Amino acid sequence: AWAVRALTTFHQCQSRYLEGAELLANAIRLLERNAQVEVNASALATCLIRSSNLAVRLGRPAEAEQSLERAQRFYDLLPHQYRHNVVHVQIACMILRLVQGDYERAAALAQDARLQAQQQNDLFAISPTLYGSASAALALGKYEQARDYAEQGLALMESIGDHWMSISAHDILGQIACV
Repeated sequence: AWAVRALTTFHQCQSRYLEGAELLANAIRLLERNAQVEVNASALATCLIRSSNLAVRLGRPAEAEQSLERAQRFYDLLPHQYRHNVVHVQIACMILRLVQGDYERAAALAQDARLQAQQQNDLFAISPTLYGSASAALALGKYEQARDYAEQGLALMESIGDHWMSISAHDILGQIACV
C-alpha cells in the first residue's frame, strides 16, 4: 500500500491521472485476488481512497463515491484497533462533497473527521479537515469562519511541514482578501 501511495502521489503531482487510476485498478485487482481479503483490507481501503481522489480529478463523482463506499466496507472488516485510518475515508468524502457543491455536508464531514483525527492526535489528518472547513465556509459566505479555519490550518500546516496544504490555506486567505 505504501508503494501505491507513493506512485499515486507522483501521478497526481504530474497530472497523470489516467495512469494513476489504471495503476490503482491493477493494485486493487491483485489485492482482491487474495483468498483472505480481510488480510489485505487496510491496503485495499487505502487504494480505494486514492482511487476515489483520482476519480474526483477525472470528473467521475459516481466512481469516487463507489470507491469510498468500498473502502469503508474494507475498514469495517478490521478489528477496532486497526480502524484508525478510517478518518481518511471521511476526508475523501469531504473533498467529494466540496467538489459537488454540497458545502453544508462537507462542513459536517470536516468537523467529524477533525474530531476523530484530534482523538488520534493525527496532525496530518487534521490539516485537510481545516482546509475543508475553510473551503466550505468560504463557499457559504461565512468569511470570518473561513478565515479562522484557514489561519488555524496554516499554523498547523507550517508547524508540521505540510507545504501542499499550506498553499491551499494561503489560497483561501487570498480569496477572502478579495471579497
